[in-house]
Amino acid sequence: MARRFTCGCEEADVVSMWDVVDTYASEQQTGLPTFGWNDLVYWSPRTGRGMYVMNNQMMVRNLTPDNPTELYFGFAFRQKKLMNNDYSFYIYTDSPGVYSNFLGMWIDEFGTVQIRRTGTEIARSRVQVVRPDQWHYFEVYAKPRNTNGQVIVKVDGAIVIDFTGDTTNDLEVINGYQFQGLHHTDPYLSSYDDIVVNDTSGSVNNSWPGIVRLLPIRPKAAGNYAQWSRGGVDLGSDAAQLRNGSFNFAMLQTSGSGNKATFDAETPDIPTNAIIKNITMNVKARMTSGSGYISPMLRSNGVDSIGAAQTLVSGWKFFQKTWDKNPEDESSWIEADIANLEIGASS
Repeated sequence: MARRFTCGCEEADVVSMWDVVDTYASEQQTGLPTFGWNDLVYWSPRTGRGMYVMNNQMMVRNLTPDNPTELYFGFAFRQKKLMNNDYSFYIYTDSPGVYSNFLGMWIDEFGTVQIRRTGTEIARSRVQVVRPDQWHYFEVYAKPRNTNGQVIVKVDGAIVIDFTGDTTNDLEVINGYQFQGLHHTDPYLSSYDDIVVNDTSGSVNNSWPGIVRLLPIRPKAAGNYAQWSRGGVDLGSDAAQLRNGSFNFAMLQTSGSGNKATFDAETPDIPTNAIIKNITMNVKARMTSGSGYISPMLRSNGVDSIGAAQTLVSGWKFFQKTWDKNPEDESSWIEADIANLEIGASS
């Protein structure tokens, strides 16, 4: 599996991306596609067009029903003003459906990062590791064990915590992870962006993610395949259906198996000297009746690469596939490859 989850906070439908979402009273996803209190911050997303902005009564959580025994996490974090806050990040070590035992990351008013095992501090960094009102990129390795467990935290590429010992009050597996805001008022709102999760399987994306920047690529124009039909409001082209389809009024649909739809892709503004480590396809889909499957796909310079079939459900959900190599020649991605790239899906 290796890369388990990729979220650039661009999806404009947080409920379809995460298993559990708490948006605090009447707050819902606002803006395009920022989630949360975006009207109370003045900074821009770290990459792309979207970020999550949350107070401490907002959270997003994903479940890991296969109970991995260790995971690597990466995420960007920005706090407008530091104070002795609350947990920003939880790694749960309970039975399915129970969220009372955890490894939690706490950031205090001195910019110190603390790791707490269900409320008990087990490690902390030096002061001023985190500074207010600027983006930092966190990488976290978690291995819950009663003895010889480990938690390592990197901030902007540097190790600030490396703890070995008792890292769980319950099970030696991870049953979920959660991000939340740190305070409930305007000056203390928290932002997240560029979230990834790796496991230790396979030969790539099985360790530290590095300092990740997720650049969004959307359909631009028709590609080689157009075997799906337009549903909902007809916006005049298949690409337009998907570029605006986050609101569920325009979409593509098919009742057949093996039908493909691909699109010429936007060309992102890749920073100088940046390395393209992966291309990840996100496909938002559902099944209205019966059963069916979806496979994210790429077409690179005329070569098709179709991901494994993933089972559709009745509600909207994002399905992902990550390519660490260009399927045309199995070499590392370079910027020139994007010019000949089509993105899409197969039923």
